[in-house]
Amino acid sequence: MNKIHNIKIYKKKRQYLKNNTTQVEKLFWQKIKDSELGYKFRRQRSIKQYIVDFYCPTLKLIIELDGDVHKLRRQSQLDWLREKELKKLGFKIIRYNNYEIINDINRVIVNIKKNCKKLDMNCKKISSKKNGYITLISVLVVGAVGLAITLTLLLLGLGSSQTSLAFEQSNQAKALANSCAEVSLNNLKLDSGYSGDETINLGQGSCYISAVEAQGSQRTILTQGTVDTIIRYVEVVAQLQPDLQIISWQEIAGKAVNWWNTDWNKRKEITITNAGVTVLTDFPAYLRVLKETEMQADYDDLRFISGACADADSTELDYEIESYSGTEAQIWLRIPSLTIEPTIICMYYDNSSASSGENATGVWDSNYVSVYHLAHTTGSAIDTIGNFTAEEIIDPDTNMDVAGVVGRGDYFDGDDYLGNNPEWNVDGAHLYCVWLNFSTAHNGTILEDGGNGDGHGLGILTTGQLRYAEQYNGADNYLDSASSYDDGAWHQLCGSHTGTDQLLYIDSDLETSVTQGDGMVGGNNARIGSANSQNPVFNDSSAHYLNATLDEIRVSSDARSADWIKQSYEIVENQSSIVVFSSEEVQY
Repeated sequence: MNKIHNIKIYKKKRQYLKNNTTQVEKLFWQKIKDSELGYKFRRQRSIKQYIVDFYCPTLKLIIELDGDVHKLRRQSQLDWLREKELKKLGFKIIRYNNYEIINDINRVIVNIKKNCKKLDMNCKKISSKKNGYITLISVLVVGAVGLAITLTLLLLGLGSSQTSLAFEQSNQAKALANSCAEVSLNNLKLDSGYSGDETINLGQGSCYISAVEAQGSQRTILTQGTVDTIIRYVEVVAQLQPDLQIISWQEIAGKAVNWWNTDWNKRKEITITNAGVTVLTDFPAYLRVLKETEMQADYDDLRFISGACADADSTELDYEIESYSGTEAQIWLRIPSLTIEPTIICMYYDNSSASSGENATGVWDSNYVSVYHLAHTTGSAIDTIGNFTAEEIIDPDTNMDVAGVVGRGDYFDGDDYLGNNPEWNVDGAHLYCVWLNFSTAHNGTILEDGGNGDGHGLGILTTGQLRYAEQYNGADNYLDSASSYDDGAWHQLCGSHTGTDQLLYIDSDLETSVTQGDGMVGGNNARIGSANSQNPVFNDSSAHYLNATLDEIRVSSDARSADWIKQSYEIVENQSSIVVFSSEEVQY
């Protein structure tokens, strides 16, 4: 006769189930482990391909617990087929509903004792070690679905559980994942072409068969159980021929849901904190992305999707790679709505065949006139917007390859400048912002546009103070900082004009403001690092060459809000606290 008990190929599954006993099974085992019913029972015994959680060899008795899933038509059919096969082998099967076990276990035990007496009266009894106690014959949970339901009911019904809610939910989620794994195996017995993608809702949780992957006669089953926000994952590898055999059954790390595109193998969530108190629309966020081994060398496989990774959103976000190295990439990403609550997006990577998905100009809204990252090492300073690329008059070229606040920057050594004939012409409302670093106080022109009649610009003074200047009908409208900043550290300087109010920001703080001028620029050409003919920063005709390092220059035809300026500062200055990357999720 062929061996039908504890077949070797099911050993891993038996061990897995024994090591992951549910609370209800533990309750049963406490009743029967000392043979208090008068018969010896065993745990996790396999009979052919079926796992018997508690089995009496003497009586050939199996007891099955039926959860809600057994009411499903497909599962009922599987139960009938399994029971029919076991009965042919001479086994007696008794079924109880999970609710009976949890709510009236003593009645169940009495009923089991009556059934035992009806069985083979010549079987060998085992003396009870403890008088006055009764035991419960074990239960065959037909598949892990029953395990999950049993655990679910116990957790919901026993309010006095000493474990934390999170721990209970985690155990329940794991049992639910096992449930779907067992359903998948049963489905494969009926249909070898079964491919998964099926959700089963059970009580307050659910299990999802995310995939059944085929490779010849081998199947890899991937499932997940979810309770509230807790998700646990199970992977089962089985061989279909000649008979269904379990090769492995194990819990695995996060198998993610709602995968945006299966050509990408990995992803991370990115949480961006709003440092202000207002919603910012179409905000260009800076991200410092650390290199993962699986990313392409040029980061062309990066994609950014709106919303949390588990969301079903498939909206790709515009991004620009400013620069990159073997360790990190400097990226600017357009956030459609940076909400007051933290904004979550999803970054995908690990696709060796992906081409670049960049849309640099799409990052910057229509109010940006020019964006200079100063990431060049030779040649002109590229305007990302494409309006006014600034010709390079810098010598030596190594001055264009120095450390910036983001990636690389440009060092102006006292006779360098950028731009012969750019025309920003931001009349009326406008904003100039720049990051700078200098150690020597001097009269230096950071940038300027217009002339001495009408014009404006940013500069450094011999005191080390910072200036935002407007020439208004020949009048000097100067806003100077109270403090000096020639400290060899990076600082953000912003000059804003609403058309009526002139404002100076240093490191996102409003330094000073006054109602004056109209923000008009006049007709002279602009320049970075010196003046082009007339100099509105100092109301003279001197170049006032700059001796400082500059990075990340922005020219806007909008004054922007204080929160916009604050967020622009904080996301660079405090990148690691404003932008947080989650752990990696892998597509299985």
